Parts: sequence; structure tokens; C-alpha cells
Amino acid sequence: MDQSTLAPATGMNGADGASPASSASGRRPRITRAVALAARERERRGFSFELFRTSPGERAHVKRLSLADRTMLGSLPSAMQERVLRLLNETRGDGDAGPLTIARITKNQTRQEDLANAFCVAGFIDPVLVGSEAELALNPDALVVTDLALEERLAYLNACLGNDEVAARRLEPFLDEPNGAVDDLPSDVPDGDSLVAAAAG
Repeated sequence: MDQSTLAPATGMNGADGASPASSASGRRPRITRAVALAARERERRGFSFELFRTSPGERAHVKRLSLADRTMLGSLPSAMQERVLRLLNETRGDGDAGPLTIARITKNQTRQEDLANAFCVAGFIDPVLVGSEAELALNPDALVVTDLALEERLAYLNACLGNDEVAARRLEPFLDEPNGAVDDLPSDVPDGDSLVAAAAG
């Protein structure tokens, strides 16, 4: 067979190694590794969260937590770990428990507050939060989590879980500079080239 009549094999990425999407449009992909690494760096730095009931205009420095984070439960005091685990087990066991009653609503509200408290203790960087007044002996500069308004604690929980779009908007990129300037990673166009270089090195 005349080999000159065979079309060259290009594989999934085409002859030049470019992805089908990028070669078809002639543009670089919108989501690059630099963008992804910059997003992870912003997550590492944390976010600011307005204490809109306790101190309007003042913002706490927080992490965005997830129940999928393996370190989240481990960072809690042991007593709070037990409460959260009990809460999650109770929630799993409820299933369809029939019509709502005042008792069920109250129980669900208590569960939600317990989970919000756990998230706040684990996720607040500044101010530091502790779970009880007894823990202030070891960290006298901290706040007890219940010093914050319940609305703030629930808003932080919902922002982390993505349950509430309004609450999610309360988390803003953490501002390192006192004048309010984000240092070298603007939120709209992340500078991830240096992160890629660091990862490669």
C-alpha cells in the first residue's frame, strides 16, 4: 500500500498538540493553570466577612470551609467535634420524619446553630473564636463564638456551604493592605504566572 496516501495520525489533540477547543478558535483557553493556581492562593489567604450585627463596617478575616475538608473537623476542640458528629448522624437518621412540628423546627434550628458555631470556631482567623468561656483561660484575647450575633454565624455557615447567594457575597477576597488594596492578586484577573513557575520549580 502506498504510505503517502495515508492521513497522518493526529490523536485527540490534533497534529500540533493543541486541544480541539483552542485550535478551533485560535484563542488560549479562558481557564488556565495560572488562573486555577491563583484561585487556590486566594483560598489559602482567606476572605473578609463583615460583622454586620456585632460591629457594622468591621470585617473578620476568615477561611471558606467545607465539610469535604478533611482538616475541618480535626481543627475543632474535642467537645465540639462530638457535637458536630452527633448532629450529622442525627441528620442522616431523620429521613422523612413526617409533618413539621414546633419541636422539629426547634430541633432543626438548634442543629443549624451548632453547625454554624463549629464552622465559625474552625474558620475565623481574626478574631479568634473559641467554643466556650472556659476556653478563654487559654486564649484570653479570643471571643466566645456566641459573642457574635446568630445572624452572623448563620450567614457565615451559609456562605461556606453555598446555600445562600446573598450570604456567599459576604465573603470577599482578604485585603492585606490597610488602605484596602489587594496586594498582588486582583480578584478579577489573577496573576498566576508566578504560581505556575513556582509549582514547576
